[in-house]
Amino acid sequence: MLSGQRPAIHRLGLAVACLTILAAAGSLATVGCAPRGPSGRTPVPPQASLWQVYTEAGEDAWLRGNYEEAERQYLAALQEAEQLKVVAPNSPTETLADDPGLATSLNNLGRLYTDMERYSEAQSHLDRALAITETALGPDHPYVAVTLKNLATLHQATGRTAEAESLLLRALGIDERILGATDPQVGDDLNRLGEIAAAQQRWGDAEAFFRHGLGIRETAQGPDHPDVAISLTSLADLLAERDKPAEAEALYVRALAIRESALGSDHPSVAETLERYAALLRKIGRVGQAKQLEDGAKMIRERFQQGAARS
Repeated sequence: MLSGQRPAIHRLGLAVACLTILAAAGSLATVGCAPRGPSGRTPVPPQASLWQVYTEAGEDAWLRGNYEEAERQYLAALQEAEQLKVVAPNSPTETLADDPGLATSLNNLGRLYTDMERYSEAQSHLDRALAITETALGPDHPYVAVTLKNLATLHQATGRTAEAESLLLRALGIDERILGATDPQVGDDLNRLGEIAAAQQRWGDAEAFFRHGLGIRETAQGPDHPDVAISLTSLADLLAERDKPAEAEALYVRALAIRESALGSDHPSVAETLERYAALLRKIGRVGQAKQLEDGAKMIRERFQQGAARS
């Protein structure tokens, strides 16, 4: 992984979790899931409402950088999910499986603990999430791929790059078979594999993965989508590492423009892009310009932290 880049974080909401398990289970009814309503949102029965509240609160806290509060909320969501079960349509007392929210809660905690460097806890939660998703959805379901990628992120963070690559290759195979070779998730998989190859200094493989993933994202999501900026930044980091500053600079400039337009000029991702671009400029001796970018990134982060403290 180049320049201290963290892998992209993946989140799965209640609607996706519920709909996928219903599709896999056929006619099964499940406490905590319901058909989509006219608004396009998934109505949630009273039994699942607390799970959703806790999950959304955990997400908000995580985005603000308040890991302790995110953990409290995600643990409360997990406790709720443990009490919910999939039941037979004609026999509410007959339990058929765990509620799909359970796997989502375990994934959320696993990702959070990875970010908090509490790796043993992350491993146990993600292993359990994988077992549940493989049993409930089958080994080739896209949400199994999501869980595999969360495990790969954990392995990558702990230096187990070979294991991470193996999991990512399995996830890529699932996504290509089920979603199609041009789906944005495939672009994400390729970008992650590029990070693994770069960490192993397999520069040619890394560049091929990054460029392939970038092409898929540009075609599937449009040239100005924030995910395109992720691929641009990964490729720029690689080119900067390989002493190709002109190409790297052009990619940083484009990624910065996308993020400022799509996310706002005060978004932490904008600060991150400024810092990476500044590192390139320092490397090639443009110290004054680098300092301006670093100052801008610092101001963004300070404003973000102040806003998080007030919320």
